[in-house]
Amino acid sequence: MLRKFFKTRASSVDEATDAPAPRTLRPALASWKRKSERQQDRVLTRSAQAWARGLPAGIHPKYLLDRYPRIVNRIAQCWGDAPRCDAVFEDLLSDRRGGRKGFPQRVASELMLLRHFHESTHSLQESAPL
Repeated sequence: MLRKFFKTRASSVDEATDAPAPRTLRPALASWKRKSERQQDRVLTRSAQAWARGLPAGIHPKYLLDRYPRIVNRIAQCWGDAPRCDAVFEDLLSDRRGGRKGFPQRVASELMLLRHFHESTHSLQESAPL
C-alpha cells in the first residue's frame, strides 16, 4: 500500500519525506489569538476600582465589572487618553476578524453606554476654553 502511494505521489521515499511541511498560520493571522489568561486578569486593579466608583450611577457597568475584570482594567487604564480609549472601544465593539462571538447583550449595552459617556465627556473637555 505504501509503495503504491510513493509510486503515485513521489518517485522515492526520500522525495516523499522532503515534501513541504503542513502550512501554519501566517504571523499576521496568528497575532490575533487571545493571550492566555493571567491571574491579574481575573481581578480588578485598584485604579479600575477607583475609576468604577467615580462613574455616575446610571453609567456604572455592573455586568462588565462582574464578568470581565480584564476589560474593565483595560478601559480604566486608558480612560484619560481619548484617542487610546476610542481605539479600545472600537476594538471591543467591532468584529474585524469575522465570526466573533461577541459579548452578552447586557455587557455589550454597558460597553456602548460607557463609550458614549466617554465621548461626551471628552468632547466637552476638548471644546472648553483654556
